[in-house]
Amino acid sequence: GEVGRERLRSFYYNGGGYSGACAGAFIAAKRHISGMGDGLWLGIWPGMTSGTGWTNSHNIVFPNKNHELVKMYPSLHDGVAKNIEAGAPGFDENRAPFPEGPEPLGKVDVSGYELRNLHIGLNTPAAIRGWHDKWVLIAYKKDAQSGRLVISGSHPEFGKTNEHKEFTAAIYQYAMDGS
Repeated sequence: GEVGRERLRSFYYNGGGYSGACAGAFIAAKRHISGMGDGLWLGIWPGMTSGTGWTNSHNIVFPNKNHELVKMYPSLHDGVAKNIEAGAPGFDENRAPFPEGPEPLGKVDVSGYELRNLHIGLNTPAAIRGWHDKWVLIAYKKDAQSGRLVISGSHPEFGKTNEHKEFTAAIYQYAMDGS
């Protein structure tokens, strides 16, 4: 309820790190682009999320291979986290403009993937769905006193490979290092 949301906000605004995948990314946002669930969001990410409707795996590409998060583990040094389990939220700055100050970290690469549509149950080429090359991993720090949040529309924590484990650890570490 609201008491729990207020405790999370207070934790973050007073220096605590926050990381959230899928639903954890949705709830961190100011709101969903559709207005769905208004009043239930934490608002610690002052931007909006939008649903992607995809459920299959994809790659996440890090445009900045020299970023601190990418340099944490050797398996990320090539700038790609491979076969990451999809989640629903995405961050499309064309549909929901970014607020000032986010740190976009990773983009969806769905070349060659088919994605199962949550709404109609059909597989369609992912690139046609419009989510190729959109942001799916974002960091944000409101100010010097707040913690850092790292939110992901995907589920690296579901993976079983060393790369998945290292990617998950890098997300957690980057959120904690910003606190």
